[in-house]
Amino acid sequence: MLGLFCRKKSDVSGPDFDSDLGLKSETEMSLGDGGEDGERTPVDTVDTRQGDTVVLGCQLADGPSRGAWLNHSSILFAGDDKWSADPRVSLVTGGGDKQEYSLRIERVQASDEGRYTCLTQNHFNPQIKHMLLSVRGTCLL
Repeated sequence: MLGLFCRKKSDVSGPDFDSDLGLKSETEMSLGDGGEDGERTPVDTVDTRQGDTVVLGCQLADGPSRGAWLNHSSILFAGDDKWSADPRVSLVTGGGDKQEYSLRIERVQASDEGRYTCLTQNHFNPQIKHMLLSVRGTCLL
């Protein structure tokens, strides 16, 4: 599902061009593990360009809580412990009412494309946030 496309330099404006490449849209995706009722979880689509840095945002719930980041079914982070050997991947954390627990990917590659999941849990309930990372390749014309 690589979103590789080429445009002439004169064609990089128009209604379909997203110059800031931020959060594009929210769709819904059926999850196989969504329970018996076929529960749907929102999926945020994030577009970026190959070679850029992207931050996939997530927040820990109020109070004592834990988090984890997954890419497909591979664990990237469990709490503050890094499970990924990739040096381009890091955790962005911060304080406040809701603590930041975001995933940063530097020098994005086509192989980084796909679904990322942020799992957070406090003593009340678990929260799941899915993001679909779409990577646009670079092309010189």
